[in-house]
Order: sequence, then C-alpha cells, then structure tokens
Amino acid sequence: MKFIKRFIPVLILVFFLNSYPKDFSQQFEKIDIFIDSILKVHNGVGLSIGIVYKDSLIYTKGYGFSNYDEKRKVTEKTLFAIGSCTKSFTATAVSILVQDGKLEFDKPLKEYLPDFNLYDDVSEKLATPIDILTHRIGLPRHDFMWYGSEYSREEIYKRLKYLKPNCSIRTKFQYQNHMYLVAGYLVEKISNTSWENFVSEKILKPLHMDNTNFSTEVMKKSDDYAYPYNFDGKKIVRMDFREFQAMGPAGTINSNVLDMSKWIMFILNKGKGTSILSSDYIENMTTPKMIVSEKSNYPERSFRTYGMGWFIEYYRGRYHIFHGGNVDGFSAQMGIFPEDSFGVVILSNSNNSSIPFIVEMYISELMLGLEPTPWSDRLKEIENISSKNLKKDDVEKKGTKPSHQLKDYAGVYEDKGYGKLRIDYKKNKLVLNFNEFTFNLKHLYYDVFKASSEGIEDMDLKVSFESDKNGIISKVLIPLEPSGDDIVFERITEDKFSSSDYLKNFEGKYMLEKDTLEISLSKDGYLRLILKGQKPMKIVPKEKNYFEFTDLKGFFVRFEEKSGKIINVDIIQPNGTFRFKKVM
Repeated sequence: MKFIKRFIPVLILVFFLNSYPKDFSQQFEKIDIFIDSILKVHNGVGLSIGIVYKDSLIYTKGYGFSNYDEKRKVTEKTLFAIGSCTKSFTATAVSILVQDGKLEFDKPLKEYLPDFNLYDDVSEKLATPIDILTHRIGLPRHDFMWYGSEYSREEIYKRLKYLKPNCSIRTKFQYQNHMYLVAGYLVEKISNTSWENFVSEKILKPLHMDNTNFSTEVMKKSDDYAYPYNFDGKKIVRMDFREFQAMGPAGTINSNVLDMSKWIMFILNKGKGTSILSSDYIENMTTPKMIVSEKSNYPERSFRTYGMGWFIEYYRGRYHIFHGGNVDGFSAQMGIFPEDSFGVVILSNSNNSSIPFIVEMYISELMLGLEPTPWSDRLKEIENISSKNLKKDDVEKKGTKPSHQLKDYAGVYEDKGYGKLRIDYKKNKLVLNFNEFTFNLKHLYYDVFKASSEGIEDMDLKVSFESDKNGIISKVLIPLEPSGDDIVFERITEDKFSSSDYLKNFEGKYMLEKDTLEISLSKDGYLRLILKGQKPMKIVPKEKNYFEFTDLKGFFVRFEEKSGKIINVDIIQPNGTFRFKKVM
C-alpha cells in the first residue's frame, strides 16, 4: 500500500508537466537571429513563419521584405503563393468525398471518369484515386506541356492520353502535377462544383482561413502581399507573377502563416474540433503509400515515403510529415512532428529557394531539444558546386553547317500532347516560340541547335531537326521531359497556307510538252489537280508553295515563284520529277 501511495503523486506530477504549456521563449530568440542570417547567406528576400504547438499558434513573425524594391517588410499577414503545399488540400477534398460515400479510394477512376484516358491502356484501366494522389501512375512530370500555356483544365485533362509514360503503374514514385489536376477534376465531376469552390466551402471556411485564395489576381487586391523575386547570381530581381488556374489542384493556393497555421493544427490534431474529416482519414493521408527514395544521402533522414499530399519520413528518429512548394518567385515548406505535438509553416518570396527547408529543420530541432544540423552549410556547398557545373555540352563543332538554309526550318510544328510551337526566321536567325516562351536558336552542329531563353532560368535545350525522304524539314525534337524521350513535334500546315486567298494563287493551266494540267480551288476549300485522262486529285499544303497528294503516298507538288507570281509546278513522284510551266 505504501508503494501505491507514493506512486500516485508521481503520476499526477508527470501529467501536470506534460499538459502545462512549455516556455519556448529562448528558442524564439535563437530563431530570429538564425533567420536574419540565413536570408543573407542564401540571398533570400522575405520570409514568414508560424509555429504551432498542440492546438495553439505559439509564434509567428515576418522577416525581410514583401516588396524588396520599396523595402516593405513582411508581416504575419503577408500573403504568399504556397505552390505544391496545395496538394494536401486536394487530397483532403478527395478524402471528404470518400468519407461522404461518393467515392472509393480503390475503385478504378474510369468508373467515375469514363473519359479518363492515358497513353498506356493498362494504367488507364487500373488507375484509382489513390494512384493519382500518390504519384505512382507511371508518368514523368511533363510539366512543360502546361507550363506557360493557355490550356484550360479540361484541355490538359484531354491531352493526357498523348503523354508517354516511362514505367508501369505502381512501380515507381514520380512526382506528378497532372495527376493532381485529375484529382481536382474528379472532385469537380463528383461534387458538381469547381475544385476552388469545393475547397473553399468544405475546408477553408470551416477552418476560418479567410485570407486564403486561389489566384494571384485576387492576392494582389490584398493590402499585404509579397512580390516574387529571384537571385540571378549577382542581384535580386523581381519576377512576374505566375497565374496558371488550370493547374489549380496541383499548386495555386495563396495564403499567409496565420491561415496556414490553422491548416497545420487541423492535420496535427487529426481534425479534432471540426466536422471536416474524421481522424481515420487524416491518418490515412499521412500514412506511407509509396516509397520515394531507397536511401537518404544524410544520416538524419530515413527512407522517404509519400502518403496522399504529404511526404513522410523519420527525422532523427522522430515521425515527420511535410511538403514543400515552389512557384515562380515563391518557395514554401510545411512540416509536422505529430508525436511531438508541433508543426511549422514557412512562406517565402524567393524563387526555388532552400531557405524554407533550412528554417523548418532548424526550428524543428530546437523544438525537439536537439543540436541543429548544419543544413545551411550543406546546401550552400551544393549550390556552389551546382553553379560551377552549369557549363553544358553545347560546344560548336567547327566545319559543320545546317543541312538546309535557315529559312527552311521556319514553320509550325505540333505534338498532340504538348501542342504547337512556331519557329520564325528573322534577321538570319531562328527563334522558337512555345507557349509563352521565346527561345533563341544557336547552331551547334549539323541540324542541332541550342535553345536558350531569358524567361526560364538556366534553361538551355539541344533542339534537333529531321528531314523526310524528300529532303523537307519535317520534325523538331526537344528534350522537354528529362526522364523520357525527346518530345517530337511534326511539321503541320500553317493556317495561312490553307486560306482560300492563298490557294487561289496556284489556280490555272500548266503545260509539259503536250500534256495539260489544270489546278483549281474546289468548293470544299482544297486544290484539285486534273491531268487529261485522269480523275481529279486533291492536294493539301505542307508549307509555303509545297503540297502533298491526299490519296497518293510519296507524291508531292512544288510550285516555283518569281516576283510574287507562280511560274512553274513540279510533280514529284518516286520515279522522278516532272515540271509543268504555267501558261494561263
């Protein structure tokens, strides 16, 4: 009995110590000093942090500038783009529909989206909501298909069937923005409302995330928002805001640390105090579904895995769920240590920056009572090595030249997944236009050119051209997806070469000795060739003054022009070329 009497007070004391709010004031002072230093070391612009302990926001503060040019300071209310941290909201939206009995995680998507089509028929039939939320669909990123384009959400969805996979479904983790678009599209079809409206009504409003929005245009109407910036190696430069509403479910939410701290608390406390989603579903989202990496390069980190909208690992032996986000001029990081009852969110207006990750790790280790790992030094060393290795294998080979005159490469080319690109010939140079980007083409060797653009940081591409068997430039190959084959854009007819005004230039009679060839424009808008004794044949334009027969493979028509007038026509056949002179 004496033992029991002594043990009870000890239990009471332990309970009291664990429930009593901890004093982190000394950690906060260290955090302030650390962040001020990190912004300088890593050329950061502005940063805002929120630290959550149990069900309370215990610290929030802004550092640096939301507007670097005007030296306007960041506050805890400053809005930033959170990028791919958006994915956790989309995974939650899908989970809500499953909780409501409107979806099942393991049922084929085709049962909910009959028009869901992929390049690989097997993946298309097997794919489930869990597959698209865990980046295991077999498709590499293909981000340049949508980045800078004007495609709508539905247009991108319909083009998925033309994007080539590089592995089988469920065999490899490959981070994939398109599949989160599909997840958002699924939410829209099941709920009969937009993804934006569903997330707003079912998640943001119940959590009182009143300043969170889905568009940079909306964000810019706020009294306190951050401008996007990039460090170009020498100075800090303001970037343009990136608006890509079509890809919303993958990464278009804008928020501040006050609102995002509510989101961290919601996940940390597994929905307690809300009716949004039960704890079982939050546990499901933050439970490993797919291995991300086989082995970490650093001893502090375990094997990384992915749940649904969250990365999962053990960090220095502690259960850690997290996700980062990057959008032009913005970087973000959110991390939670569920078993230690705290979480952190870091928002910044520095492009593709390691600062949010460094800050999350530093704060987390302080909160855990651990000696901080030198992540800043490690990543700075990697950055320095990367900057030294920027030189690419793009040396010109002397004595080589293009197989055609430069103007012959100009034209419109198309890939069914990626869409169209245009190559212009201007001032004895070639310029490639794709989506909203412009690339200057510099000849390297033979039919290979280097494409470089000021609009895309460190983006140099080797572009190669191919000719058809008649010696006409017919294809351009571009490595827009690094983990797959080059994207092949095939030459197509420009609209201007299909107009009736253009086609009328070729009408008339042509003679070869005694043979007469008549060319006329038909009512359906095509040119017809009529050779005496033969039936009319249709030809369609391939490029300027160059046509092909619709019903005769390997037969072509080439018109010769002088002083703006057509003077001859060549009929190109496998057995030779026959020239007819225009007579009227």
